[in-house]
Amino acid sequence: MERPSINEVLMGCALDFAERSTCQRIKAGAVIAVEGHIVSTGYNGNAPGKEHCCDYFENLYYKEPALAHSLPTYEDYLQSETFKKVHHEWALSYELHAEMNAIIYAAKRGIEINGADIYTTYSPCIFCTKAIIQAGLKKVYYHTLYERKEGLESLEILKNNNIKLFQIKLED
Repeated sequence: MERPSINEVLMGCALDFAERSTCQRIKAGAVIAVEGHIVSTGYNGNAPGKEHCCDYFENLYYKEPALAHSLPTYEDYLQSETFKKVHHEWALSYELHAEMNAIIYAAKRGIEINGADIYTTYSPCIFCTKAIIQAGLKKVYYHTLYERKEGLESLEILKNNNIKLFQIKLED
């Protein structure tokens, strides 16, 4: 019987946690593991009690007549460059990434992650890269390259800090 590797299973868990995300642009998940055992998880979203991305942008679209009339459907709006630009600015102020949430959860609970591995659905952004380095994580497994230019820049920064990188692309 052929079975998936532990790395494939943990990446599958990160992909599953991404489904909890409330982000309208990218659903991301992360799993931190020590010796193949999950010790922390995260997905991108807002702090508890704060308005979620899905609610904020749906309300914005339907309450702003100029937006509602310039694009025929809400789904068209979510695919537009206008949305991507506005979302980026909003997310910088309000949204926490999956990697950051997993690291913060471990810190709040006193869970040791120095030397651990992280499995992410996307290669980390610059902010998460710095947190990964500071937390002492030693390996980063990612599923998809982050589409912004910092997706590659972050991988270089991680390599320059002696963090091993692996891409695990699971079949759909």
